[in-house]
Amino acid sequence: MLPYKLTSQEETTLSYLRYNQPFFSIHFSEESSFFFFNEFSNWLQGEFDLFFKEEHQNILKIYFPNGHTIVSINQNEEISIRSLNKNSQKCKNSMLKLLRSYQFYKKIKPIKH
Repeated sequence: MLPYKLTSQEETTLSYLRYNQPFFSIHFSEESSFFFFNEFSNWLQGEFDLFFKEEHQNILKIYFPNGHTIVSINQNEEISIRSLNKNSQKCKNSMLKLLRSYQFYKKIKPIKH
């Protein structure tokens, strides 16, 4: 059990934990916009500045010990956050960090279409 009070959306998202060798993975997606994704991506790069990152077109990959997280947006303007880690608890923790960062950023910078 995580040591934080979780919202129902966070509980639902974390319940989708799956194991596909060699990683546990969790996926979250929601309608967004390219403008919001670009600003959120830049903000995440500052938030996780001590971690190695790769950015290519509409994909941001942040590497954590034993795994990584991918934040991307597709042509239908749907933002996607996927966390992969060899440890299930660390997978949940990294997903929770990004999900909370996403929710916080959405409050201060509403999605513009």
